[in-house]
Amino acid sequence: MRLRDKIRRRIARTVLAVFGWLPLVALIFIAFFIRSKTYIEWSESALTNALEMQVNFESFERPRWDTSRFERVTLSDPETGEPVLKCALLEVEHQHTGTPIPLLRIRLRDCKIYMDNSVSLWSFVHRSFAHRRLWKNMQVEFSAVNAYFNSCNSQKIRFMSGTLKDVEAGAEGVFAIYLEDQTEAGNAAESNDPVRLKIARLTNASPVTTTIALDASKRPVVSGMISHWYAPLKRLSGKSSFQGIVVAANAGAGWDGSVTGEFNNVDLSQMFFKAGRAQLVANAKITIDNGEFIDQRLISARGRVDAQNGVIDRGLLDTLITQLHLSGGGMFNPDSGATHFKQLAFGFDVQNEMISFTGRCSSCPPGTIINGVLPLVREPLNPSEKSPVAVAMKTFSYADSQQYIQVAQPDANSTR
Repeated sequence: MRLRDKIRRRIARTVLAVFGWLPLVALIFIAFFIRSKTYIEWSESALTNALEMQVNFESFERPRWDTSRFERVTLSDPETGEPVLKCALLEVEHQHTGTPIPLLRIRLRDCKIYMDNSVSLWSFVHRSFAHRRLWKNMQVEFSAVNAYFNSCNSQKIRFMSGTLKDVEAGAEGVFAIYLEDQTEAGNAAESNDPVRLKIARLTNASPVTTTIALDASKRPVVSGMISHWYAPLKRLSGKSSFQGIVVAANAGAGWDGSVTGEFNNVDLSQMFFKAGRAQLVANAKITIDNGEFIDQRLISARGRVDAQNGVIDRGLLDTLITQLHLSGGGMFNPDSGATHFKQLAFGFDVQNEMISFTGRCSSCPPGTIINGVLPLVREPLNPSEKSPVAVAMKTFSYADSQQYIQVAQPDANSTR
């Protein structure tokens, strides 16, 4: 049966409206909606719930159906509102690979990491691995171009790449970090060794444990980068750097682990400070061999401290001699408030909450710890003489020293 022309025109108009105009109007509506303030607020709320951090961004677009692009993004502590991370661009791409595990690509560009809020940053990382709301049952490829820390010694990361995935033991993330002198135009130089970071969440352990392993043996990093795992390292100056390996684990009671490596450009005036003035002025190198810590308390370590051409306060000299059982050379001016020295060098050995010192100054009598024109301080007359670690910590009169003195004290009720 043939339809009349009027009916055919109606059918044609209906088909055109349903399959032509309505999709076009819907696309225009969606295009305007995803740029609206309402959609931005909804997206911010969704990301805030997924990341358990306050998320804000200025603009959002979808360059492709599977890609979301956020500009001028701020990640903040939900309680204090202090920024933890800011980046100019965040891009998220969902890709279905035809396998049971879809692929999620996360790209960041031009980021600022707030080291002062490192606890919040690592709390965010810890929660991300524990809950994995954003990437559970997915494989994630992560990359960042141009990131730096807001510390005194701002160290720029030119390029960072990594993968996040579920494994049989739980979840793990492996990252390669290329620093400023290792890349060109954001492309990783394959011939240079990156700093490597591995984070794992072990759900098959009892209790569930988060582990980290930082390998900076080829390239130094700012010391503040590792101070979250061992808080007393915050007492090092912001300009100091660390080259070595840190391994730590947290099962809920605090970080336990080990640190082996070398700290350079340590400003001793920031560690020895009392009554508004520095008691020891010099830049030092500190070497630690397998320093083990439990819940921020140093358990064992061997190492060495070296500094050249500095000034030490007379009061600190007296404290070192009387409190740590060291020997005084007597070759300092008793009427002067400070004494210049040529070299400060000593080895230390921490075992069972006790510490011993061995003089390592060169071109002077054996056993000299601080050398001026003549020896100023020498190791104990009895080589086996040791002092409690807590007593040694009390000589570091820093603004927040009480925190570290407390954690250095042995706990009589501890079962560790």
